[in-house]
Amino acid sequence: MKKGLSFSVIPLIALFGVLSLTIWSSYQLSIGSKYSQTYSEINKPDTSSFKIETIKNILKQGLIYSSTQSSLEVAEKGGTSYPITFWYCNKMVNPPEIEEVNSAVSELSLDYLNSYIENSKKEGKLFEMKDIIINDSTCVGIYDPGKKFCSKSDSSNCEYFWPTTFDKNVIEVNEPSYMNEEGNVITMIENTRFYWLYYRLYKNTKSNPISDEIQSEILDICLEDFDVSDIEQILGRVCKRYEQLFDSYVECSWEIPCFDKIRKSCINSDCTRGPPEELCYPESSEVDKEKIIFQGFEGSLRFKIKLVDNKYLITTNKRELVPLVWNIWGLIVFTPPGICYPTTTVPVTTTLPRPVTTTLPRPVTTTLPRPVTTTINPPVPNPRT
Repeated sequence: MKKGLSFSVIPLIALFGVLSLTIWSSYQLSIGSKYSQTYSEINKPDTSSFKIETIKNILKQGLIYSSTQSSLEVAEKGGTSYPITFWYCNKMVNPPEIEEVNSAVSELSLDYLNSYIENSKKEGKLFEMKDIIINDSTCVGIYDPGKKFCSKSDSSNCEYFWPTTFDKNVIEVNEPSYMNEEGNVITMIENTRFYWLYYRLYKNTKSNPISDEIQSEILDICLEDFDVSDIEQILGRVCKRYEQLFDSYVECSWEIPCFDKIRKSCINSDCTRGPPEELCYPESSEVDKEKIIFQGFEGSLRFKIKLVDNKYLITTNKRELVPLVWNIWGLIVFTPPGICYPTTTVPVTTTLPRPVTTTLPRPVTTTLPRPVTTTINPPVPNPRT
């Protein structure tokens, strides 16, 4: 009787054990599910933060690319946003001021940066753009090392500049969790002597202008002997002076597209400049915007001086490595030399007419008759009277 009872209890105990195990397993599974869900929620901010940091790095690289490309193009144009920047205009020495240079680099950098962001969106480099919002930049500030360091003969303290966005870029991430951040992107452009060449060229142009050198040189030349070879010699000396102004990495060359020694035919374009675009970070100063017109008997000359800095090779937007190139254009008028008259005595043979001999008639001798002496006797008185 007792044995039968014991065998019937065993299945009940086993069933109870199975139920207990099932309940425990379900509880553990629910805990794991809740833990997994909690862990996922915890990692959502980390994922969004990672996206923001990645985008900031992409924007930093975009700013480096934009400012580097802008400095190359501005230097090639001569220092401004104009296609050609004339450092010499008519009889005016007019190198670009630092406000003009920075304005040009700033404006072009902004255009390139916004284009870079848009292209990155289209190419999918910025993740899924439906989850990320980036506002366009409205200002790029450019900070150079300054005249104190860049005017020295040693370039080691003037081989960089600082570009920065100046409008607090806002980055918003919607997935997996919403997060936003605002701030300015700042970076350093290294291994470029853009400002070193500019500051030293500016100072030398102001203190020793090529136009004055040309004018003083041609005063001792006769107009009939004056030709383009005289200008070539002057520009050759200027290039040597520029190479001595820098170091062995810098090479100078020149060209003369137009020369007219007595007319202003080379002055076929307006070489003056208006004020630069107002800087979006400090206040801009205007440059001289008066147009100067000269009249009279004057010669004209258009020239270009090219300075190539081979110390660093810089990557362009075409993925090429190129040296920095600064160009200086001149469009000047000058007073030509005077006409030289002969200073040596030229023997002149003058044939005088042969003397004419006039034969006068021989003098005629007139013999006058000898005087006749007549003796007259006085009358005798008549005594009879």
